[in-house]
Amino acid sequence: MADSKPSNPGIIYLLENEAFESPVIKIGKTGKTGTDLARRIQTLNIGVPLSFTCYRASLVDDAAEVEKVLHQVFHPAKRQWRGEFYEVEPWRVVLVLQHYEKKDMTSFAPVPSKEDLELIGAAVQEKDRRAKFTFAMLEIPEGSKLKLVGEQETECEVADDQTGVLYKGERYALSTLATKLKGAEYVLQGLRYWLYEDQTLLKRRDEILARQELLERN
Repeated sequence: MADSKPSNPGIIYLLENEAFESPVIKIGKTGKTGTDLARRIQTLNIGVPLSFTCYRASLVDDAAEVEKVLHQVFHPAKRQWRGEFYEVEPWRVVLVLQHYEKKDMTSFAPVPSKEDLELIGAAVQEKDRRAKFTFAMLEIPEGSKLKLVGEQETECEVADDQTGVLYKGERYALSTLATKLKGAEYVLQGLRYWLYEDQTLLKRRDEILARQELLERN
């Protein structure tokens, strides 16, 4: 009988940082305990303008192998200027990571300080201000259903051709509703957390703007 491959359990983490303009995540690995995860993130937070926040952390049987798989799958989205950073929507990475996850370890990630949370919230609000989107601009008709990233059974409804949505009969801004439903400690950018036709609104907006720019050039 062939020897079984030795186990190398550890935690795969997906980290975000609102200092990046576009959705950029760090895909890395650390030891197998919650303490290992907390220490690793605390180390990464040294000397950065905004703290990293943990989108997902998963205990897996072989951390080195799973990290290698994720790096290979998302290699086309790798940011060349720095290692382990990928310009990809994190929920797409989670779809792959879930196949290997033995335990969700996200709750062991350190929560940013009150001051850091305020800075992160301000960065998100500035992104929302610059986005200047409307549902009309995104070509999404009133009454359309939007799904919450990572919880596709949770839906809201486009209220008008501007920016409002309805959830359980109440009107919300996208960011406010995403933050509420995710139970986040800081404000989430709504465009990144709502899906329409299996695509985040941020991705849809960027594609529409790129198409319009191409038409203007021609």
